[in-house]
Amino acid sequence: MTDKQTLEAFAKLLEPLAKSLNGIDRSLSLLADLELAKEFQPDPAKRQSHYAEINAAVAADAAAFEALEKARVEREAIDPRGHEQLVKEKGAEEAARILAPVKAALDARGESLKHEQKVRDSFPALDRIHRHRNS
Repeated sequence: MTDKQTLEAFAKLLEPLAKSLNGIDRSLSLLADLELAKEFQPDPAKRQSHYAEINAAVAADAAAFEALEKARVEREAIDPRGHEQLVKEKGAEEAARILAPVKAALDARGESLKHEQKVRDSFPALDRIHRHRNS
């Protein structure tokens, strides 16, 4: 057996241990986050309120994404050409008019993403707990 084969065999033997340790690590991280949440936000109702705020931000972003996709489909139905071609053939003003709904939807999506991130960043431990619950 070569050194490479020995190392591969040894790594294969250690895979179950690595998986177990990874699971323990996730559990300990979650327990630490739960304790942090209790320490910095002792009121369970306020923690639940924060989870609801995260859910609302996620739902708002999903709605903004759907609106963006709808605007893209509608824009393609009007004229499938790219921005540069539209400007060249129809003029800048007409191109801007055709692309305005997509731009507005894109801007709204950007704002919804910023808001979601702001809510998540306001209490990272609660965000990690929320992500764990929803994974």
